Amino acid sequence: MGGLVLLGNAPVNTCPDLSACDAAFEVGSHNYGGNDETDSSGSLKFVRVEFGGFKINDTQEMNGISFAGVGSGTEVEYIQVHENNDDGVEFWGGNVSISHVVLTNNFDDSLDWTNGWQGSAQHVYIRQADNGSNRGIEADSNSDAQATPMSNPTLANFTIQVANGENSGGDDAEGILFRKGTAVNAYNLLVKGDVDSGECLEVNDDNTVNNANSDMLVVENSLIDCVEPFKDAKPDAEEGRTLALDVEAWFKGQDGNLEGASDLNGYMPNSSSVALTGGKADLANMDDRLDDAQYIGAFDGTNDWTMGWTTDIHGESTVPVALPTLTSCPVGTTSEPVVAGLYKDSSVTLVCSLQGNVLSNTTLLAGQNVMYKLDGGAVVVGGDNTTPATLGIQAGVNIFSTSDSYIAVSRGSKIMAQGTKEHPIVMTSEEDVLAGATGERGQWGGLVILGNGLTNKCPDKDACDVAFEVGSHNYGGNDNTESSGQISHVVVKYAGFKVNDTQEMNGISFAAVGSGTQVDHIQVHANGDDGVEFWAVQSTSSTFT
Repeated sequence: MGGLVLLGNAPVNTCPDLSACDAAFEVGSHNYGGNDETDSSGSLKFVRVEFGGFKINDTQEMNGISFAGVGSGTEVEYIQVHENNDDGVEFWGGNVSISHVVLTNNFDDSLDWTNGWQGSAQHVYIRQADNGSNRGIEADSNSDAQATPMSNPTLANFTIQVANGENSGGDDAEGILFRKGTAVNAYNLLVKGDVDSGECLEVNDDNTVNNANSDMLVVENSLIDCVEPFKDAKPDAEEGRTLALDVEAWFKGQDGNLEGASDLNGYMPNSSSVALTGGKADLANMDDRLDDAQYIGAFDGTNDWTMGWTTDIHGESTVPVALPTLTSCPVGTTSEPVVAGLYKDSSVTLVCSLQGNVLSNTTLLAGQNVMYKLDGGAVVVGGDNTTPATLGIQAGVNIFSTSDSYIAVSRGSKIMAQGTKEHPIVMTSEEDVLAGATGERGQWGGLVILGNGLTNKCPDKDACDVAFEVGSHNYGGNDNTESSGQISHVVVKYAGFKVNDTQEMNGISFAAVGSGTQVDHIQVHANGDDGVEFWAVQSTSSTFT
C-alpha cells in the first residue's frame, strides 16, 4: 500500500506568497500549503499504518503518514507506523502536533521534517530494524536560509533505539541528523546505539551550525548512550560548507545533557536508570502543547502507553481473542439461507455470497459466525486496467468456493488479504466446509493475481496483453513496481480444478505482479496443480509453506 497523506492549508517555506500557495506533493497531483496555521485536517487517534511505502521510482517512495502543510487544528495521537518502505512519518511545513507515537522497523527515516514544520512531538518511541533502517530523525528546513517559516518544532520525551548495520540501500543506521538550517527545541531525548550503529547525533551544514551557535538549535536534558555518539560538522568546499561544530561540546554545553549508560530493560528504564531523574521539568509551562514529563525518553518506567494497540512490540497479539458476531452481510455480497446442520461448523449462521465482477471496493468483514461463498464461476476484481477496485479481506475471514469458481484480481486492481498469526484468512472448497463431505485436491480454482509487470511474452511492453492460461484474463505491462495489494497469513486449500488434460489451476498464480505487492506467510495445501506459480513476477515474498 502507499500510506496516508494529509494535505493542509498551513504555511510552508516553499511558497513566497502563502495566500496563493500550491506546493506540489512529491507523489501524485496533489497540492498543499497556505496561510492558515490553525487549519484542521481532522483527527487521527489509535491508528496503525503497516507495510506501506510503495516505490514510485528510484528516488521516490511513499511515507507511512505524510503531513503536508497540516495545521495545528489537526489532532494526532496514538499512532504507529510499522515496516514502511520509506519514512515512517514526514512533515512538510505546517503546525500540526503529534503525541504518543510508535515508529518501528521503517526502512528510511523514522521521523522526517522539512520546509518549515513548527509543530510539536512528544512521547515518541522509535525502534529501527537491524540491516533495514536509516535515521531515527532527519531534520531539514530549506537550503535557502532566508526561506520562511524556518523549521522549528518542539520535541520532548523521545526514545530512539538505533539499529545495527545498514539498510539495503547502503544507508547506515543512525540516530539524529539536524541539517539544512533547521531549528529545534528538544528536551528529554534518549538515543541508544549499539556496536554496529552509526553516529547517534550529527549536525551538518553552515545554516544549521549558525542556528546551534545562536541558541536556535536547542537540545537539553537528553541522554546519548552510543558507541559512536557524535559526528561533527566540518568544512567541505565541494559541498559548499565552511563552518565547523564540535557536536559533543555543543551538546554537553547545554543544560542537563548526559552521555552514558541509559540502563534500559528493552525500551523501559530500570528503576536505577538516570533517565528517570534527569528530565526537564515544567514542560507544560514552557510550551502548552506539551505534557509535564520529567524523565528522559518516552517512558517513565511504570506506564507503558504502547500496550493494547500497537503491533510487533510486546511479543503478544493485540488482536482480540474472539472475532465479532455479524448480523448482516457486508455491502457487495448477498446473504444466503443457512440450514441447520448443513455446515461442519455449527456456529455459522451467516453465509455471504460473492460472485461476478466486483467493480467497486468491497471488504469481507471477519466474524465468528460468518463464511463467504464464491459462486457462479470467476469472481473478478476490477476491470482490466479500466475500473480499479480493491477486495479487502479482514483477518479471520473464511472463504469457500463452489467447484467452478475462483478469484481473479485484474490488472490495476488490488486484493488486501491481511490475516494475522492468530486469525489467518482461509480459502477452501465447499466440500471442506459441508457436513458429510471431504476436502480434496482440485475442488475449486484458487487465487489469480494479474499485474502490469514485465514479461518476456511481450515484445512491446507498452502494449502487452498476455492471455492467462485459464479464463479471459490478461496480464503484463511495463510497471515492475506496481502493487496488486497484500497477501499475508493466507491459507489456500484443495484448489486447482482441472480445465483439460494439460491445464489445471494453481493454488496462487502471480502473473506479472509488481514489486509493490506484499506477500508473506502463505500456505497452499493439497492443490490439484502447482502450489504457487509465477509468470515474470517482481513481487517481494517470504514465508511460504
